[in-house]
Amino acid sequence: MSRGDGLWRSVAVAVAVALPRRRGAARSRREWSACYAPHTSMFFDQHGVVRACCQNTEVPLGDVRTQSLEEIWTSAAAERLRSSLEAGDYGAGCEFCGWEVERLGAKLLFARGFDHLRPDERRPAFPTHWELALTNTCNLQCTMCDGDLSSAIRAQREHRPPLPEVYGDAFFEQLEAFLPHVRHVKLLGGEPFLGRAPLRLLDRLCELDAPPEVTITTNGTIWNARVERIVSVLRPRLNVSIDGATPDTFAEIRVGADLDGVLANLDRFEGHVGRSRVSMAICLMRANVHEFADLLELAERRQIYAGVNVLRFPESASLYTLEVEELERTVALLRARRPVLTSSRQRVWSGQLAALEHHLATGSGAR
Repeated sequence: MSRGDGLWRSVAVAVAVALPRRRGAARSRREWSACYAPHTSMFFDQHGVVRACCQNTEVPLGDVRTQSLEEIWTSAAAERLRSSLEAGDYGAGCEFCGWEVERLGAKLLFARGFDHLRPDERRPAFPTHWELALTNTCNLQCTMCDGDLSSAIRAQREHRPPLPEVYGDAFFEQLEAFLPHVRHVKLLGGEPFLGRAPLRLLDRLCELDAPPEVTITTNGTIWNARVERIVSVLRPRLNVSIDGATPDTFAEIRVGADLDGVLANLDRFEGHVGRSRVSMAICLMRANVHEFADLLELAERRQIYAGVNVLRFPESASLYTLEVEELERTVALLRARRPVLTSSRQRVWSGQLAALEHHLATGSGAR
């Protein structure tokens, strides 16, 4: 597993879910797989590797450098993963969700984020959901990131050569056959509003008479005429990464960005697509847990959704590798706060606190 693979495992948008399915557990008639990602989704990483989702780094479906998109979608690896999940088995590279079940007490589970994509047939001819991290091009050096996901870190912190570009003309030519079937395109990884390949894809989507639903995870630092056109034409959902409620904490974590500038662009995003299509993405970690309530209150004042990413790596930044005594202090700190929250913001607060309480109660903290 490469360093970048480890980092893809480090975060997952946390959503409230019902109890997960285990091997051999009963399912309702409507639920026929533990996760629907491999039945509907293709995740393209910055190296050209294709997976079912960003968290399954152990069982790739294929590689665009050596296979066509059709070959990848119908590959034996894809079939094995689909069959495993239909049997309720998370063991075929889906260990991240297994970790969530063990450590978070099944309150939060990444796999449930794909439930709305459940197809009408078990082996659809085309994916309907794309997740694309086509490049590591990024202008920030966030403390929890590395050079496989940020070109700035790769050049300035690690002094490694640039990643080769793998998504060229051949890839975009193949996409044309898939475009009529895709319903949702999600762009993430690096900074999509800077990378050559993601911008090329966004420009192509702007040309369609009926473009799919688009979601873009952005660091919120880029606003120019091209971005304004993309946002105006596609009206994407925009997830803006905000990891500090104060300028100092924000700058400490998101090196190269400033909070006031990102909030100004958040205003611009809201002005173009509407408040309901803009959200905050919070990477909850040791360096900002003391501002977690403040971050949610920021979202509350703006009346926007705030999602929380569960950080696993680097372990030195994760709440889930704290020594027991420090974990106790962290839980006590959160319990002492009484943020004034409503709707989804309150559920996010309660869910994250409950997950840490479960982690503490089960003795899972570092010894």
